[in-house]
Amino acid sequence: MSEVMTLRDKFAVAVLPAIYLDKELKFLCEECALDEAWLIVSNRAYQIADAMLIARQKGAQK
Repeated sequence: MSEVMTLRDKFAVAVLPAIYLDKELKFLCEECALDEAWLIVSNRAYQIADAMLIARQKGAQK
């Protein structure tokens, strides 16, 4: 079975470096376990990707 990256996945991957450098997130993750920190990072990436998809859709409607 071959998995294909969706546009949402690609957007999430694109924002990962910025999220990783976010000082607020680093502070938050100092208090949690490593696996929990990565869950927070991945959730944040997909939240931003969802916002990017909404903005893209609104731009296409103009």
